[in-house]
Amino acid sequence: MPPAFQLTWILKKGTYLARRWAEEGMIALYHLPDGGRGFFAEVGIDSCKQGANVLRSFSNSEPLEEYAHGIRLPEQ
Repeated sequence: MPPAFQLTWILKKGTYLARRWAEEGMIALYHLPDGGRGFFAEVGIDSCKQGANVLRSFSNSEPLEEYAHGIRLPEQ
């Protein structure tokens, strides 16, 4: 798929999960259904250029560790 179509598809069909900050700027994490378990995609947001692009997609959980610091569980 062309990059512009990938981005549109992720933003339309994906579920936003979290964000993190990197040297390049903000990176948003989305989950996308794919029949079974689905997969994750990262979208980089460039605030200077007012643009976004798909950075990577993955189906394993290892890259999710980069988002763990931003998760807060409700207090009981």
